[in-house]
Amino acid sequence: HVLFVGTALAHHPWLATLRERLLLLLITDAPGGLEDGAAINFLRVDGRVRFEVSLPAVERSGLRLSSRMLGVAERVVGAR
Repeated sequence: HVLFVGTALAHHPWLATLRERLLLLLITDAPGGLEDGAAINFLRVDGRVRFEVSLPAVERSGLRLSSRMLGVAERVVGAR
């Protein structure tokens, strides 16, 4: 399951409940999205759309990301 939550809903309390009950890949574009539990967060850097990744959140969703995808991420949190 994949859920994209825009900035307006990124801090909504029901997201925590969904993450606890489902294997859910949560994607946002909210400032601080990774800190709020998102696996992938889109952001603007120098006028371009980039993304950052939280490996613990990705693993909670039961998925793995390729090293190629991680290699082009702006930031990877929880890298070993």
